[in-house]
Amino acid sequence: DIWGKSNPDLGSVMNQVRNMMLVTVWVFIGIEGASIFSSRAEKRSDVGKATVIGFITVLLLLVLVNVLSMGVMTQPELAKLQNPSMALVLEHVVGHWGAVLISVGLLISLLGALLSWVLLCAEIMFAAAKDHTMPEFLRRENANQVPANALWLTNICVQVFLVVVFFTSGDPDGMDPYTKMLLLATS
Repeated sequence: DIWGKSNPDLGSVMNQVRNMMLVTVWVFIGIEGASIFSSRAEKRSDVGKATVIGFITVLLLLVLVNVLSMGVMTQPELAKLQNPSMALVLEHVVGHWGAVLISVGLLISLLGALLSWVLLCAEIMFAAAKDHTMPEFLRRENANQVPANALWLTNICVQVFLVVVFFTSGDPDGMDPYTKMLLLATS
């Protein structure tokens, strides 16, 4: 039922493709990070190789996870799964330890993503300050050559955003503030 006629809640095919593309942007964010941090690499040629290898690996994993899960459970069973759905798929295959493995991996992945996003934002502010398009105080580096002021400002903004999202309720349209910000950032 690719056209979604038996399940109109999914929306049109174009709406489904648009929503999937908005999520897929975040799957490949490492490529953007590699290009931003490439100036700090000892050998810039390694950055290009790592980017291509990482892109192919993530694309392969994304396809395998989506295709292989359909071979393990039926489409109605997959549609009913709660997040993290991959944990429940692996639990269906190997038992409870599969769900624990995916959950621990998800936690590590989320912490790594949070760290990389904070560092990416700080690096962008630092680069803009070096180019004289942001205030000069963002150019200050600490003894470890980390843009300290940019990192502090980025962390403060992230914390304010998290507090606002935590204490803000969803709109009447049913979309929570986090999802709205996700869509805004992706667009």
